[in-house]
Amino acid sequence: MRVLGLLCALILGWVSLHGKLLAQEADKPQTEVPAVTTEPSDKIQLTNALTRARDVIEISAEIAGPIQALSVLEGSRIEIGQELGRIKDDRAQLGVQKAKLEWEVADKKQKSDIAERLTEKAALVARTEYERAVLANKEIPNTYAESEVDRRKLVFEKAKLEIEQAAYERSVIAGEAAVAKNVLDQAQLELLRHKVTSPVNGMVVGLKRQLGEWVEPGVPILEVVDMDYFRVEGFITVSEASVGLNGHEVEVQIPLGKDTWEKKGKVVFVNTEANPVNSQVRIIVEIPFSTEKERLSFRSGLKCKATIDSSHSPNGSETVPTAEAGR
Repeated sequence: MRVLGLLCALILGWVSLHGKLLAQEADKPQTEVPAVTTEPSDKIQLTNALTRARDVIEISAEIAGPIQALSVLEGSRIEIGQELGRIKDDRAQLGVQKAKLEWEVADKKQKSDIAERLTEKAALVARTEYERAVLANKEIPNTYAESEVDRRKLVFEKAKLEIEQAAYERSVIAGEAAVAKNVLDQAQLELLRHKVTSPVNGMVVGLKRQLGEWVEPGVPILEVVDMDYFRVEGFITVSEASVGLNGHEVEVQIPLGKDTWEKKGKVVFVNTEANPVNSQVRIIVEIPFSTEKERLSFRSGLKCKATIDSSHSPNGSETVPTAEAGR
């Protein structure tokens, strides 16, 4: 019994001491936890950023006819203005040859001054004969009959008018030569319309028609992709999109095997619509290729990291002169 009483006394003493300690802890003044403040970041990170090729361009002929030549294959690298194919142009070539011959004839006529020089010589002779008759009659009256003097004067006046007529005809011939040159230019332009040329520096990714097939204007013959630039598409929040981002610089990191591309581009498109589910806005960035190796190594659909620098507004307008990207 004595042991049991001692044990109860110990328990009561521990409970009393623990209660005093809790009371003292409660009486201590509370210390405030400093608030964590973060400064707004000037970097905006795109989520789900993926690489994309620029738009695939469908190239068609300007005129109807059979395809006479195709000088490229799928995978061929092409340059701006390069001839990719040609529509049969036999008739157009004949038209150019005819117009060229007509212009050469008209050009030779306008460059020739034989008629003007001939009329000037004739006028000089007529003037000499007229002045000789007048002088002779002054020295010896009636050496030449008055009718003869009048006739020589008329011939001289006629010769002067013929000089003016020759100059006028030469100006008319110059106008005809200009018309012939215009016809030649039109014929050459018509011949050029038979050529299918590249509007971009890029790569052929598809052949829609084959050699010998008849095509109509506007019917796609080839598909090419622009290889001067590539794109990165991703998403940002609505609040981040409220900043005018068009034209802002973007740092892009693209893992490519063992290597990582570090490139810089610019924002070219900020969607005006937000996703109603997650309130995200689509962003498109365009980045130039630097080397031929990059063009050949590029692949669409690669995951990458893209960071927009919103600290500085781009110079001038916020829009970048580039292909329309708002589909």
